[in-house]
Amino acid sequence: MLSRGGADYSSRSLAALAPTIPASAEVILVDDGTQDDSVQRAFDGFASANTHVPVRTVRFDSSVGAVLGRNHAASLARGSFLALLDNDCFPRTSSWLPSLRSVFDRRPDTGVAGVRLVYPLAAPGAVPVIQCAGCVVSVSGRVGFRGRGEHADGSSFANEEPVQAVISACWLTPRALWNDVGGMDPAFSPCQFEDIDYCYRARSLGFSVVYVPSVEMYHFENVTSAGLPSAGYAALTARNSRTFQAKWRKFLAAENAPHPSSIDWRTDVPVIRLSDDPCLELT
Repeated sequence: MLSRGGADYSSRSLAALAPTIPASAEVILVDDGTQDDSVQRAFDGFASANTHVPVRTVRFDSSVGAVLGRNHAASLARGSFLALLDNDCFPRTSSWLPSLRSVFDRRPDTGVAGVRLVYPLAAPGAVPVIQCAGCVVSVSGRVGFRGRGEHADGSSFANEEPVQAVISACWLTPRALWNDVGGMDPAFSPCQFEDIDYCYRARSLGFSVVYVPSVEMYHFENVTSAGLPSAGYAALTARNSRTFQAKWRKFLAAENAPHPSSIDWRTDVPVIRLSDDPCLELT
């Protein structure tokens, strides 16, 4: 888990994750240049309260971005699988980690297993709204979130299946594959499209990217990128989209990727923040 500010999200997320993390795992927490000690205090609090699992912390004096920060953390990891988590992800499925791990036993060609991301609930018992049920990627490199804005109790995105890509807000990938592809490509630093590119590199080696709807995570949208000005974020997204499209032009054509006009980015989605005191039910 990498955090740049947002200590309140990091602290609450780690507290929610704590009972779901088995003792056989390890946790690596990266402070990406936060300009005070708030994130480090959140990390230290988690480590002192959860002695059943090894916790390692890394702090950069200035931000290096998600790509380099995660690559460095992965170089320290000792496990055979790597779970990436945003600091604004909260578990809805208590068995999220073993459930994702089981995908690789059922589907030996899996390179990345990604969860169904849903928005935090406005009230207890509410039907969750899908944020991302895997990604659709157009021939121009435009990315859309499948199921965005739809109720999670529908049948349209209820099946475990291969997809073009998943985002790295929460996913599991084998350490061996991570090493083979060289982690995340620094060409996409500091962030944006690095996870989509990783999925395509896995697929180019013959692996599948699998969407797993039985595993759900609440995800607060745009928290991890909140420190970037909107104009700068838009420019970064556009630049990295062009880099991705140039890199994967032939692959996108060969897989008959859809036309960008077919991707609709819904805006009528819940805008919920931690300060709204949302419901984060664990099932």
